[in-house]
Amino acid sequence: MRILLIHNSYQKKGGEDALFAVEQEMLRAYGHQTVTYIRSNDDIELFNSWRRLRLPVETVWASESYTDVLRICQTSKPEIAILFNTFPLVSPAVIYACRRAGVPVLQHFQNYRLVCSAGTLFRDGGICQECVDHGLWRGIWHGCYRESRVATAAVAAHLAFHRAVGTWSKHVNGFLAPSRFILEFAVRAGIERHNIYLKPNCLAIDPGGKDGWEEYALYAGRLSPEKGLWTLLKAWCELQEPIRLYIAGDGPLRPHLEEFVKHKGLNCVKFLGNLSRDDVLNKTRNAKLCIIPTECFEGFPMAVIEALACSAPIVASEIGALRELISEGQTGFFFPVNDCMRLAKLVRRLWHSPGLLLRVSAQARKEYQTKYTGEQSHRRLMEICDDVIAATSRQQTTIPNRSHRLSWAGRPAPKHRGGRG
Repeated sequence: MRILLIHNSYQKKGGEDALFAVEQEMLRAYGHQTVTYIRSNDDIELFNSWRRLRLPVETVWASESYTDVLRICQTSKPEIAILFNTFPLVSPAVIYACRRAGVPVLQHFQNYRLVCSAGTLFRDGGICQECVDHGLWRGIWHGCYRESRVATAAVAAHLAFHRAVGTWSKHVNGFLAPSRFILEFAVRAGIERHNIYLKPNCLAIDPGGKDGWEEYALYAGRLSPEKGLWTLLKAWCELQEPIRLYIAGDGPLRPHLEEFVKHKGLNCVKFLGNLSRDDVLNKTRNAKLCIIPTECFEGFPMAVIEALACSAPIVASEIGALRELISEGQTGFFFPVNDCMRLAKLVRRLWHSPGLLLRVSAQARKEYQTKYTGEQSHRRLMEICDDVIAATSRQQTTIPNRSHRLSWAGRPAPKHRGGRG
């Protein structure tokens, strides 16, 4: 199958970037021809002043991305397009480009960008669902995106416009939700339940389980406020024994976290910075514990699959989809969100329970092999693609083709309904 993959990569690499790489790797491993369209947020640094002023407009409708993707569709003739992140440079304009070329569209729903200007449902140190319950203007009032009301207004305008013209509800043929938890938020975003397909994330290539472990705990992920790093470091202050902690990744909190570690004299804590995927997997495979202290609603963090695949016991905050993905006492252990004392107590107990960790390690590996391999993910994705392509074909034989260009007045030309039919 010839598949178009579309992604807007982040400046600080995160879970969606890892997912894009994994799924591309998986599709190629199974003999599919992948065509990619990628834009990077790093390019924003190269924009001149005029281009920066136009960025809010391009977030709503990126003409360059529309033209590029339409050309790719017309020349490469993909059978289906899969969208990952489109914010801000790709923009939903590519959905209309695909539709104009007659290419059905699947879009990943990995975070909360369609219901929250910040994309995290996290504000002022805790969960926030005001924009979901009361409207996007709440995010503007709080300045949720980049702590700027102006920047948040631009994001909210992008969301409001595409909701109004039915970009996601009418012109995306299907959505891929990695967990039931995030599937319910897709429904709250106005997407019809029958148009959402449940497809867990995966690791395309099996990294292999562990034969033993080294004496350290690992956090691997973005260093940002919603990830619970302060809770993690405060817990390490309470341990009263020098358990090594490696922190892999980068993000806006890193300098503040490093200063805290220095001030508290936590010599057992080491920041590794951004690592390659292979290096992250090696660190995970050798870790005695993998810790996911997040304080936001994770959709399906790649760190969970990596830990399961590497047979690493998980210690996670009991929140969001983590409760769906981890079995207490079987593949991992929970502590209450933002509770550094309970986290410290749990780490101390597990650190001195090698028999328990060996049992959980074996069960974690079995969980990966049962649910999250590349083979299983590929089979599920092909089922979804076949369903979407067949439904689109049926619609095209019964509904006249119409233009999918936006008029100068900003109103979409008439279009037919997408989805399963």
